[in-house]
Parts: sequence; C-alpha cells; structure tokens
Amino acid sequence: MIDTSKINTYRIDLYKLLTAKEIRQAMKSAGIKRYVYEFIHKTETMKYGIQYEWDPTTWGERIYRQAWHIPGWPSVPKSSSGSDMGDIIQFFPSINKNDVSIRIWDMTNYPSSYISDKAFEIKALERQFIREYEDKHKRRPIGNIKDEKHMDRKTAVKTDLFDTFFYGG
Repeated sequence: MIDTSKINTYRIDLYKLLTAKEIRQAMKSAGIKRYVYEFIHKTETMKYGIQYEWDPTTWGERIYRQAWHIPGWPSVPKSSSGSDMGDIIQFFPSINKNDVSIRIWDMTNYPSSYISDKAFEIKALERQFIREYEDKHKRRPIGNIKDEKHMDRKTAVKTDLFDTFFYGG
C-alpha cells in the first residue's frame, strides 16, 4: 500500500477555468509530469487515471483531453482524443464542467523502488484508489470500466533486491 500522505496533491476546479487549456498550464506551472488523477462530479468519483510517460509537450495531456469533452467549455474539441469521457458523462445527467474538479497526486519526484517498472508505484496507486472505491461502493467508478484486478498480482523487481544480487548489496 502506498502512503499518500507523502505525495503532494493538487485540486483543479474546472469552474475557475475559462478554457480547458488552462489545465495544461497549471500542470506545467506545478511541474507535474507523472501522476494519478481523479475526476470528481460534485462529490462522486467519475474515474481514476494515470500518466507516467512524459515529454515536454505533454503537460497534463491526459487530463486536458478528457476534461475538454465535458460540456460547458466555450469551444468543443476538434479531435476525438479523450472522447472516452463521453461514455462517462452519460451517467451524469446535466453535467457541466463547472460541477467537476480534478484531484491530482503528483508522483513526479516519487522515489521509485523498482528497477523493472519505473511506473510501478503510479499504477499501484491508481489500483489502490479503485480498490478502496470498490470496497466502499461495491462497484468500480463509472469511468473505470475495465476489471483490472489482475494488476494487483503484478510484480516488479525492487532496486535494492537487484543491487543485492548483482552488486552485493
């Protein structure tokens, strides 16, 4: 289990933004490259997601693309990228971006303990949140449609174990 008290969290309230592009600007200003995120409609978790691959043009890309498909922005996306949000918002009648916020757990500087999968903790934290939601509500969040319980059994090689075997500790 990952201790979230050691991870910086951020909240982006979409009602405060004029354009979806401001999400990317906020992520860049905060220096958030690798993260777990949660879309929240009023008080209901819509979905959890992750971003662990990054290049200088992708600040907040996953969140931005999905958020832009929520009704209420002054323009509509020209791309279908992020359109999976359309499948989610149908379960939230009369949804408007002004009723949505995004919680972000910044894993950019989280010290990875695994040599074989540098994103292991990011993936594990997303699964942890989904499991906690499932335990409480007896179902996954609406936007987390895939049953990924098999990921709970996934393993990776810890760096200290690797070092012990190959470098004598």
